Amino acid sequence: MRILSCLFSLVLLGGLFSSASAADETVAKKKIVRVLAVGNSFALNTCRFINDLNKDDSEHEVQAVVAYIGGCSFQTHIKLAELHEANPDDPKGKPYPNKTGKGDPKAKLSLKELLLDGPWDIITIQQASWLSPKIETYHPYAKQLYDYIKKYAPKPEIVVHQTWAYRVDDPVFKDGFTQEDMYNKLTKNYRDIAAELGNLRIINVGDGFYNARHDEEWGGYKPVENLDLSSFTKPNLPDQSLSLNVGYQWKKQKDGTEKISMDGHHACFRGEYLGGLIWYEFLTGKNAETFTFTPKGMTEEEGKILRRIAHQTVVQEAARFEALDSTMASSAK
Repeated sequence: MRILSCLFSLVLLGGLFSSASAADETVAKKKIVRVLAVGNSFALNTCRFINDLNKDDSEHEVQAVVAYIGGCSFQTHIKLAELHEANPDDPKGKPYPNKTGKGDPKAKLSLKELLLDGPWDIITIQQASWLSPKIETYHPYAKQLYDYIKKYAPKPEIVVHQTWAYRVDDPVFKDGFTQEDMYNKLTKNYRDIAAELGNLRIINVGDGFYNARHDEEWGGYKPVENLDLSSFTKPNLPDQSLSLNVGYQWKKQKDGTEKISMDGHHACFRGEYLGGLIWYEFLTGKNAETFTFTPKGMTEEEGKILRRIAHQTVVQEAARFEALDSTMASSAK
């Protein structure tokens, strides 16, 4: 009996090792795409579901690290890099959380240290969302940041992450300034800066939000007119079905009380999913419509619609870029 038991255990362990080996082999066969996102909270938004999408893809794995500072602009990124260059021991020049998986996770790193942590395949850059409609805020800082990245990471492709316009009922929209205005201006600015920096490719998440908001099947968020926020008690909130942004939320105040506040800037899980799909297809070429993963809180039908919009958005930008590239090539002859 003991012999039989030992043999059974060996067979069982052999099966487990075989399964583990097969799993390791599957992971080893995946094409790894290493990405450094030099950005802010909007980069965090779009990277939230990357690991979930990795699990839903047998061929690729995106490893994304975000050089993150809340509300960080081109100007702030390059000024902090200059601080580090002037004095590598100055903690002000090391503002980025260590999300590399190496060393002390509580440590803060400089942009230079993150760039040297490669090899990276792609490095993304983006403007702070609140400055994105103002082209004067891109110069000369976007070019300075581009040059700084190339100095320490010359091989990776640098691409532009086009961020999105805020939700239609965000307080920023007043005095004739609309969501449509914000989208049109930031889109032109991102395209212009991408062209100036050498015809860089664009991860067009901002187009994705715009497309979803104008998609007949998605429908999009419609604000409630004459909304009385004082009539709501926690945890109740106004209906925000199909919103791509956080919107209304309960938030603790300085005096300890809680009240409803508005965040029309950041993406909620729907916007994060849409943005993540656009990033993933751009980075790997995997058609976003082929994914099966759908975040908690979203219906399968909603997921299907957003996957379609994501794919169409990537195809839209690829066609625009190809046409632009052909035009530039013809002009150069």
